[in-house]
Amino acid sequence: MIESGTKGADIASAATVVIGTDGSYFDITGTTGISTQFTVDAGRRFTLQFNGAVTITDNAAITLSGAANFTTAAGDILSFVATAANTVVQTGYSLVDGGSPIVASSDPTYLQFPATQVASADANRLDDYEEGTFTVTFACNTGTITIDTAYDTGHYVKIGRLVHINGFFLVSSVSSPAVTAKIHGLPFTPGGTVTEGSHSSAITVFVNSTLTGSPIPGGICGYTWTGYSYLNLVRGGADSSNNTASFFTAATYVGIGGTYLGPA
Repeated sequence: MIESGTKGADIASAATVVIGTDGSYFDITGTTGISTQFTVDAGRRFTLQFNGAVTITDNAAITLSGAANFTTAAGDILSFVATAANTVVQTGYSLVDGGSPIVASSDPTYLQFPATQVASADANRLDDYEEGTFTVTFACNTGTITIDTAYDTGHYVKIGRLVHINGFFLVSSVSSPAVTAKIHGLPFTPGGTVTEGSHSSAITVFVNSTLTGSPIPGGICGYTWTGYSYLNLVRGGADSSNNTASFFTAATYVGIGGTYLGPA
């Protein structure tokens, strides 16, 4: 989106560019790189038209589309908003070649997001992608379930608000576990926007218990709960029950996989 408004006096390019108060639209003259910051009050929106090739450095004070440096051409237009004093985020562009500064990289085969998410209020705008690991612990109402530290790490992929998790864990020891078993340590706190979404998502759970006898009645599944960074483990089917902790013994393997809605 390109902002419109009153044109202010021309501004010479420099490492630090001071945005005037006489308008919201400015021509940038010269070719000196903008490498430090824009000096501007928090909350201001402004648009710049460049008269030549100016390299803008993506840094802590200047967040550009694609989170990479960008060199303008004569006639290029970029819009910004100051999220804090002297800290700006690019909000729009109009390039003379019809292209996009989003992939501002020597390798144009990927879309790069900034290391720190710049959240968007637009529900239809993808504003985040990341991958990583998370470490789990198990808990129950009474007693303990201890996980082998060599088998306590899961993997996640987050795309927008959707968080996909998977992991394979090994119980090393237990001490009289009872009532509901929980897996703590989800990488992001589950979220939900409606009453029906408070139990956000069902997660597939595989439990290879060393207990002898019949299979676990109803099997075990997991679900998230808005605002809590753990999975509740419950039994399904006609045997629906929260009493799952007693099925865990030393050498029990637990696998999980599924997707849940992260925080807004």
